[in-house]
Amino acid sequence: MNGEVIQTRYGKVIGIPSDTQGVTVFKGIPIGADTGKENRFRAPQPPKSWEGVRGCDHYGDRFLQNPDPNCQGAFWFSEFNYASEYRPPVSENGLVVNIYQPEVQEGRKLPVYVWIHGGAGNYGSASDIKFDATKLAAKGVIVVLVQYRLGFLGWLTLPELCKENEHGACGNYAVHDNIFALKWVQENIEAFGGAKNKVTIGGQSAGAMQVMNLLRSPLAKGLFQRAIIQSGLTGFLNDPGAMGEAFGAGKPFPTVEEAATLSKEAIRESFGRDVTLKELREMEMEEFLKPPFAKNIEEKGVMPSATILEDLAARIQGTVLDGYVFTEESIDLMNPRNIEGIDIIMGGTTDEMTSLMAVNSTESPASNEILVTKLKAMHGEDILSLYSTSTKEESYASFLRAFSDDGLQRLLLSAGLNQVAKKPFVYSFAHVAPGKNEEFYGAYHSGDLWFTMGSLKPGRAHREWRKLDWGMMDVITDYWSNFIKTGNPNRESLSEWIPCDEKDEYPFMQFKDGQANLITTSGEEKREQYFRKRILESLNLN
Repeated sequence: MNGEVIQTRYGKVIGIPSDTQGVTVFKGIPIGADTGKENRFRAPQPPKSWEGVRGCDHYGDRFLQNPDPNCQGAFWFSEFNYASEYRPPVSENGLVVNIYQPEVQEGRKLPVYVWIHGGAGNYGSASDIKFDATKLAAKGVIVVLVQYRLGFLGWLTLPELCKENEHGACGNYAVHDNIFALKWVQENIEAFGGAKNKVTIGGQSAGAMQVMNLLRSPLAKGLFQRAIIQSGLTGFLNDPGAMGEAFGAGKPFPTVEEAATLSKEAIRESFGRDVTLKELREMEMEEFLKPPFAKNIEEKGVMPSATILEDLAARIQGTVLDGYVFTEESIDLMNPRNIEGIDIIMGGTTDEMTSLMAVNSTESPASNEILVTKLKAMHGEDILSLYSTSTKEESYASFLRAFSDDGLQRLLLSAGLNQVAKKPFVYSFAHVAPGKNEEFYGAYHSGDLWFTMGSLKPGRAHREWRKLDWGMMDVITDYWSNFIKTGNPNRESLSEWIPCDEKDEYPFMQFKDGQANLITTSGEEKREQYFRKRILESLNLN
């Protein structure tokens, strides 16, 4: 390794050249202590300092998760998880960051983009292949990829945990981890040539929810100035909507008491007995990777989770209204005071659900009758006049597409109706990547990441990338880098993108077929009006 040695608070580091000219990568920089054993279910702690120069040439551990949840041939394996070099070991020693640093002229400080990965809150890491952000960094942005505790290790809420906490709060450890990472950025990023007063946070899917958690938390105020929210389909509305219903989302922001009741019940069912906090802290992490209690599965008649970790993740996951990380006032993002002064981009893909509910097959396991019944149950009787349901194939496609149509309207209403002075910029990613079953998958959930992170490279995934794909990536990373630098995605050579406002008929930028076009409708006006009306009625805003 050769290059500049950088002094961080805990020790010296040196990066490695990337395959993009001028961009240096620092992999696996420790920012916190191991979160296992005695540090389980506690706020993150600083790491031990190190002597000498630490060579940052390999990724740090992923936070504890099923190390291989996708079998070979499955959609996610073929798309993102096929390359073992991007899947380091799992452990509880995951408080690390990866940094992509472009060339920095002497005396200059570059804007910083802190990225939070998705993965349903149960999987994922900062080392995922789709986050190889060299091309985004090359546009004059320092990119910092962070990690946070997953599943019940990031959210467990118990009365005894609150008692031992100096603030009387517990749960929300995943949020604590991300705040901890932002504080590390404030203390260290200037050494990498970054401007600590020009920080943008961004995330996709569960990472988008984490971005909104940071917007909601008083503890994160002043640690960032901008936010990019990708596929956070509830928008600023606390109502989880159809997407939340589909994935069994519970009550948003339960009290500590409510969350503790759920946590204790989940522990009892997953282990087959009551387990004390002392026992949970003494367990080796391998215990959490064992199968859950079988009798519980038999009695409930549900498909078994592969591990206790995944079983608990399905039951214990989510923000808790603890009065410290979150307060009654702070959680309402439709209250302009909570996002005032923050520049925001928010959006999603047009086919979010094809890769989420059809992971291994484009065929629905349900009959046409069941699909039609589900469609009506989620979206109302009149939905059938707006979507094709003559055959099982049509009903399945309609069932999946309706989620994204509902989600886009939630984003537009979140932005357009918010009385904040700086209205958010809204987008819809409709660019369809080439490849197997592209007609079915469309612009699928996470498919935008190759383009927004600038991680598209020849031979990646199973796709033969086209000229218009490379063009799409270049256009989007231009908008993203401009926004990270200035709070405004526009520049002279790009199509103008205006903020989303009700008075302008809710404009949004559509990214499709290598181009960016500002529109107020995707061409399905009746669907858009239908979902908008239903959402407004559900929120008593009509």
